[in-house]
Amino acid sequence: LGYYKLPSPDDVAHNKYGMPSYSQTNLDVNYVFGEKWKGFDLHFLYAYKFNQAKQLLSQNQIFNKVDMGNLNLIANFHF
Repeated sequence: LGYYKLPSPDDVAHNKYGMPSYSQTNLDVNYVFGEKWKGFDLHFLYAYKFNQAKQLLSQNQIFNKVDMGNLNLIANFHF
């Protein structure tokens, strides 16, 4: 979990990328296979960013910045 309080997205001098304040939650689940598949494991990672800005934001200030999720399925083989 994380909370990121940033300057206003309109304040270019202090907020170069125009990111609104947000909180983020990550969920990471790992599974390690047994003897038959020794060295193989899977990771499931889900991250979500919640908008925490107090002001009304335009679609350009929201799109791919907040109110979005990211899902990853990662397969590793260690040899």
